[in-house]
Amino acid sequence: MKRSWIAIGTTLVMVLGIVLYQVAFAKARESTTQKQRIASKETNERAVVDQANYEVKKPKYIPQGLNAVPEQVSKVGQLSSDSLYITKQAWVDPTNERRNLLVLQSNDDGSKKPESDLSEGKKVTLAGVDAWIISMDDLIKIMLWKDGKYYLVRGENLPESELIKVMDSMFN
Repeated sequence: MKRSWIAIGTTLVMVLGIVLYQVAFAKARESTTQKQRIASKETNERAVVDQANYEVKKPKYIPQGLNAVPEQVSKVGQLSSDSLYITKQAWVDPTNERRNLLVLQSNDDGSKKPESDLSEGKKVTLAGVDAWIISMDDLIKIMLWKDGKYYLVRGENLPESELIKVMDSMFN
C-alpha cells in the first residue's frame, strides 16, 4: 500500500512537471513570437521612415499631463512619381483619453490644398508661413505647408494657445 502511494505521488509530480514545462515552453514561444512581430513592425516602420524623403520633426513642447503613444508611419499612396508618406505622433492624457494631441507630417507639398477645409478656418502666420486654425467643438486643428511638407497639429480638449506652442516648437 505504501509503495502504491509513492508510485502515485511520483507519477503526479512527473505529470505536474510535464504540464509546467509545456506551459512555460508555450509562454516562451508566444513571447518570442510577439517579440519577433514587434521587431518586424519596428523594422518595417523604420524602413518606411528611411524611404520617406523628409525628416520627421518632433515637437519640443507638449502640453502638461500628456503621455506619448508609439509613433506610427505609413506609406499611403502616390504623389505623381513620389510616394506619399504620413507620420503620426500622438499623446494622450492617461486620466482622460478625450484630452489628446496628434501631430501628422507628410511629404504633401501643398500644391492641392483642401480649400473647402481651409475656408472654414482662421488664417494666421506660424513658422513664417500661412497656417489655418480650424475649430470644431472640442477639437482644434492647425494646418500648414512648409518647405514642401504638410504639418497638422490636432488637439482635443486642449486650448488653441497650447496647440500653437506645439506647432511653433517644431520649427524653433
